[in-house]
Amino acid sequence: MKGSIQTLEVWGELACFSRPELKVERFSYPVITPSAARGIFDAI
Repeated sequence: MKGSIQTLEVWGELACFSRPELKVERFSYPVITPSAARGIFDAI
């Protein structure tokens, strides 16, 4: 079975995609992380 492309538009006022090496400072990546995207798809 070939893989399919799925798209989803997600928005919100704020998001924090924490970097593991900077847990205390709560520095965030500027874009969604792959694991966060998987979590969104798994939630629906």
